[in-house]
Amino acid sequence: LSGVNLGAQFNDAVVVGRYAYIAQQGARFRIVDISNPLSPKIVSTLGMETNISSIAVSGNYAYLGMFTSTSRALIVVDISNP
Repeated sequence: LSGVNLGAQFNDAVVVGRYAYIAQQGARFRIVDISNPLSPKIVSTLGMETNISSIAVSGNYAYLGMFTSTSRALIVVDISNP
């Protein structure tokens, strides 16, 4: 039906309700409002220090799995107000 240009590839995406949560190359976490399939809109972008490899969403929180060759991290993001 339509699309939104994210500008780079993504590693993971999760859809919950009216939002798509996207782990994007270039260390970005994006939230896209997909309530109108004909006109999806990026509503939030959060820059990270390293690429996000996976996303899980539960309630008001997104859990972002991140890793580099030397470290691993879990970042918790409050998504109650995208």
